[in-house]
Amino acid sequence: MIAVRSVVVCLAYLAGTVSSQYVCPMEWESFEQSCYKFVVYPERNFNEATSDCVRSHSALVSVNSFSEHNFIEQKISQMSLLRANWYTSGVLQPGDKFRWGGDGSDVDMTPGNNFWIDDEAPLDKLSGRYIIYTYENGRYGWKRSDPTLKMGYICETPLAEVYKTLQDERGIDYGLDFVPHLADIERGPSFLLDAQDTVIVGRPKRAYIECVATGKPAPTYTWRNGTIGSTVISGKGMELTSAVNQRYTQTNGRLTFEKPSSQTEAAYYQCRASNKFGTIISPPVQVSFGKLGEFPNVGVSAVLAYAYNGAQLECPSITAEPAKRYQWAKERPTAFVRPEYLHYIFISSNGKLYFSEVTEPDHGYYYCVVTLTRPASSEAYIGSSQTPSATAIKIQLNVADPVGGQNKPEILDEFISVFPTNPKRGDTIRLECFAYGTLPLQYSWLRLGRKSMPVKSRLRDHNRVLEIEDVSEDDAGQYQCNVFSSKTRQSDSKQFTLSIQSKPYFREPLKDQLVDKGSQLTWRCYAAATPPETYVWFKNGQPLAGVPGEIEIQKNTLVIRNLQKEKHDGMYQCAAKNEYGIAFSSAQLRVLEFAPTFRKQADPGTNYATLGGNATLECNPEAAPFPTFKWFKDGGDLGLNLGDTTSRVRMIPGGDLMITNIQYSDSGQYKCEATNTLGSDSINSMLVILQSTTINRPPFSDDVLVNETSFLTCQASYSPGLDMIYIWKFNGVPIDVDKNPFYSWGTGVNQGGLYIRNAQFEHEGRYTCVARTQTDEVTASAYVTVKGPPGQPAGVFGVTTSITSTSIQLKWTPGDDHGDPVSTYVVEAATVFENYTVWRVVKDNIYDSNANDNSDTGSTRKTTVLTTLTPGTPYKFRVRARNTFGLGVHSQPSVIYPTLGDKPTKIVEEVGGGGGKVGDLTITWKPLDPVDHHGEKIGYAVYWRRKGLRVTDVDWEKGVVYGNASRYVHTVGQAYFYTEYEVKVQALNIHGAGPNSSIQIIYSAEDLPVATPGTPYGEGFNATCLRIYWNPVSDNRQQVKGKLLGYKINYWKLDVQKELEATQAILHGQRDRGLIIGLEHDTFYEFNIQAYNSAGNGPKSETFRQTTFHLPPMHYPTEVSIHSVSEDTVEVKWRGVSTNHGEEPLQGYKIRYWVFGTDIRNASDVDTGRTPKGRIIGLQKNTLYNLRVLAYSRGGDGKMSMPPLYFSMENSQIRYDPSQTELLATSSQLLPSFFITSVSLLLIAFYLH
Repeated sequence: MIAVRSVVVCLAYLAGTVSSQYVCPMEWESFEQSCYKFVVYPERNFNEATSDCVRSHSALVSVNSFSEHNFIEQKISQMSLLRANWYTSGVLQPGDKFRWGGDGSDVDMTPGNNFWIDDEAPLDKLSGRYIIYTYENGRYGWKRSDPTLKMGYICETPLAEVYKTLQDERGIDYGLDFVPHLADIERGPSFLLDAQDTVIVGRPKRAYIECVATGKPAPTYTWRNGTIGSTVISGKGMELTSAVNQRYTQTNGRLTFEKPSSQTEAAYYQCRASNKFGTIISPPVQVSFGKLGEFPNVGVSAVLAYAYNGAQLECPSITAEPAKRYQWAKERPTAFVRPEYLHYIFISSNGKLYFSEVTEPDHGYYYCVVTLTRPASSEAYIGSSQTPSATAIKIQLNVADPVGGQNKPEILDEFISVFPTNPKRGDTIRLECFAYGTLPLQYSWLRLGRKSMPVKSRLRDHNRVLEIEDVSEDDAGQYQCNVFSSKTRQSDSKQFTLSIQSKPYFREPLKDQLVDKGSQLTWRCYAAATPPETYVWFKNGQPLAGVPGEIEIQKNTLVIRNLQKEKHDGMYQCAAKNEYGIAFSSAQLRVLEFAPTFRKQADPGTNYATLGGNATLECNPEAAPFPTFKWFKDGGDLGLNLGDTTSRVRMIPGGDLMITNIQYSDSGQYKCEATNTLGSDSINSMLVILQSTTINRPPFSDDVLVNETSFLTCQASYSPGLDMIYIWKFNGVPIDVDKNPFYSWGTGVNQGGLYIRNAQFEHEGRYTCVARTQTDEVTASAYVTVKGPPGQPAGVFGVTTSITSTSIQLKWTPGDDHGDPVSTYVVEAATVFENYTVWRVVKDNIYDSNANDNSDTGSTRKTTVLTTLTPGTPYKFRVRARNTFGLGVHSQPSVIYPTLGDKPTKIVEEVGGGGGKVGDLTITWKPLDPVDHHGEKIGYAVYWRRKGLRVTDVDWEKGVVYGNASRYVHTVGQAYFYTEYEVKVQALNIHGAGPNSSIQIIYSAEDLPVATPGTPYGEGFNATCLRIYWNPVSDNRQQVKGKLLGYKINYWKLDVQKELEATQAILHGQRDRGLIIGLEHDTFYEFNIQAYNSAGNGPKSETFRQTTFHLPPMHYPTEVSIHSVSEDTVEVKWRGVSTNHGEEPLQGYKIRYWVFGTDIRNASDVDTGRTPKGRIIGLQKNTLYNLRVLAYSRGGDGKMSMPPLYFSMENSQIRYDPSQTELLATSSQLLPSFFITSVSLLLIAFYLH
């Protein structure tokens, strides 16, 4: 259409070679065979800058020569008085290589090329991964930067493709006759829904994978399977049909497997959608089968822990696919540990069972139970109602008497831990923190760097777990766990750097391209991934290879030259992949060839301009190839040349005619003639010159996609003696362009126009341009239609008469389709059990054509029946619509609709039991969650029978308990103490009973032991300890009346205490001896022994007396010295000690040594008898040792020499510090060691303190 517009003349700087057909648009700079746009305002971050360049059919600049670098440096030096920074497309790749994202080529890193600010700039890893131009040291050069910073940027496009920048966006109807509805235009296939990885557990009757695509004509589908990385990615592989296997059924894009088997269905699959325009392939998906391995049948050594210290038990290794959940049980595999009630116990996702501090009740046997579960990611999961589990061989935890007092909190080395261990974008992750220390412990979390916690984060498990749902790269960073003991008033903290990996996703997906025959196309796909992605290009489902002189592929950039319809038309895909997966972006390429035409443009009629003003006559035909232009006035050729930038009447890039300083002689009949190799067409307009203001280039109604940009022209011709301003209104309300981020002014040749950036649906409406001078004003209006995903459906309601226990008929009124017909609907639901805040998809891919409500003639309502609801559950529903532009916003929630009740369907889990008073059979289980009740009056039917005596179902005894209980107690009588019973539990409600649990074996309660330990006696162990012996009881049901837990030694001081005042030492397990510690020296004690089980204590043995020894040596050896003997041997000498009255006679000496920094409890002793010297052999070189000497007797070990000595072996000699230790070398004295000196000073100070 021809239109008239006033302009502000902006002269472009032209340099290099200029094509005879194409020149750079106004506001772009030309250099060699490219055009450049320098955008200094508004500043943008890297992703925003990339998107803005893409919208103008260009890319961020790639600098491939020194001359190009000089050109850019000169331009930004002229433009940036404030020395702004500028983004390029350069980005760091793995292996410390830089790549240009604009053309896919490698960055020239030749030393001394003078591109970088200095030689250190490429190595500055702290600055970021992106190359920018920055001003330092008196010049512009390259430096690395963070992509989140806002700055200027440089766009670049090849001169051969500049016609796409000169024209408006070519829509799908470009070159076609007028089409009332865009949906009626034929187009290639495009995926609406990709298939998902699917895990099959158990033996379901059927499973399926599904993809959904749109296109016209409607696509056909094929499924193929193969091996990832070879046949699948190349689009080959076996095509799956019922002819291949009768168990396969394909309905549209859904492939169903009947009775799926891991032998035949476990593979990678790929969906192909095709129509006459070509083929696209989906990302490969994996169908896998869950499986749980077996625990090793080898026993695990007992774990020793000291009371009031931390401890941990490790679950034996077991394989599980796709994922596993850990539980722990104590004493019986069915008596599950509940950390929610025992705040000092923690079950980590690594499988370990942790204790902040253990006490005597924690002693016992523990079982690790692993259950197969679904992965944390969003894969489809098809499984049976009861998932498999395995129980490991029991692990014994022995709790010894305490060593030391209270302990400060100490976060373990393996924490903070993250699960999954390699978190990826979209996962729900757990940051775990756990500490040993004196209880109670309080945990808290911080996010460092002045950042708030992620929006989707929450604390769990007594604040020991920070859970982040749908994690993203923005959630990465440093987190800190703090733990505080309110008993010791001490704390500990630890920091963790969270890194988020990601499979590729597209920041700028491919767009359909309608290009001229014989022209050049540069196609770029912009993906993001961690680790960085690699790229593969496809055409019609097959890998695309480069062809010299025709097709060039550089990573994310595809260049096709001399485009031909027969060779290059089709469906193209860019695949971005890394170790975590593959993503595809698809688009259609159509090569066009037709003569110029103005048939879609209305006759412009008469246009007006103002004397002395400026005006532009627009000429914008549809044509392929891009045409050349001629302008005529009153039938005469104006003889204009493309590229003229100075004449009063000139043709500007794109074919428009610019007239400046308008005169009366410029009035007349104008004709624009557009010509290409296939023909020509023209359009006429009359130009009338006035003295009043007139809008000679009014805005025209426009269709824009949501989140895209629309530009409305408005240029007025006015008297040069007046001032003029532009004002824009939206639906009659003035727009404050400077304060509203969605709007910005046109500049240069587009001055007066209005950009609507990132257009939203609320921006649809009538826009009015007001051109105002001191004497008059004129207006012109246009309507902007925003197209995109469908609008919000309305009036969602359920048909109450249709409600069953699992289904309801839902109805709704469609919202605005926003310019593209609705293809499918999605129904989401929320329940009362999650406070109606968590919405889940209950039905997807409801085709619009199948959703018509035929019960109401003439109604536009839609309807569907939901069939997978949970019985007895109050629901709210909402609906979303989908079209080719994507998934729209959800409707308002419906009112609450409860489904009818039904009997429970969930199998009761964690069935176990045992314990209680003698004669009781106690049965326990995990109560159902409220969502699984399925109705009122929840209860549980409990079944039991003695093991081995009854073999038919009718022999079960039954009890019922109502309410959401977790235990049932039945009296079986004292005669059936500690008897094996088979038990099972089923949930029930007013509608009936659900399925039975699996049968578990438990024991009835134990009775008191009747056996008595025999022949007790004792002997002195040292001055404060006695060793007690006895004949153990027979560990059988008749004697112990249950499971023997151990023995109790009751002891008291002879003639000082009575038996009622006895202290009790508890010893676990079957044994015939034990130690009593903490006694007084040289004192007689009486003691007896009794066995015990969970019911209580057995009868006491006879009483026996024994005395403790006198004191050990109370003096310690002095004058300790060390001599080297060989490269691994030293000799130690000292002055001996003598014993006094009240001490046991001296028996000998011990040299005690241990590696510096380790616990003294790990020390080794050398017994030298009564000789005051001895040798230590087998010492390691360059290892620092601690050494002390002590005397010993029957009373025990005496005091150790002090201060401790420190030594190490170097070159067969001792390295020492004579100022701190009394060490001697057999040869010359070595120079003092700074390290030994420092350590000695530190430790001696610590010792004395």
